[in-house]
Amino acid sequence: MEHRITWGGDPEGIYVTTTGVATVEGLDACVQEMLADPRFQPGLHALVDHRQLDWSQMRPEEIKRRVDLIVRDADHFGLARGAMVMGRQVDYGVARIEQSHFEARSELRFKLRVFMSVEEARQWLREAPAPETGSAGS
Repeated sequence: MEHRITWGGDPEGIYVTTTGVATVEGLDACVQEMLADPRFQPGLHALVDHRQLDWSQMRPEEIKRRVDLIVRDADHFGLARGAMVMGRQVDYGVARIEQSHFEARSELRFKLRVFMSVEEARQWLREAPAPETGSAGS
């Protein structure tokens, strides 16, 4: 799995593209690279373009492990939103399972949604209220 991170954009502050076959380790490496970059700030919205990433081999226990890793880093994200764009229906289904795990974790203020188009993802990111430090928001 490979990824590329681009900083800045409208409405996203981070634009990520991925290719290959999804792995927990590869997805976490991408997150860790973002968090380590001095440009990263809590509250930055991310648009993650997974249209060239095959999620079909991700097993349920791997999805849960991925969410656990995000929870580990939850304090870094703040009230950000993450929009994932998938290229195939099978990948969309797997990512929706991940989204449901996110929604079940009350300690995550970071919101995740899955889309089939970049335009829809950006629209959702634009609808996000301005981040409010220290409060639980949308």
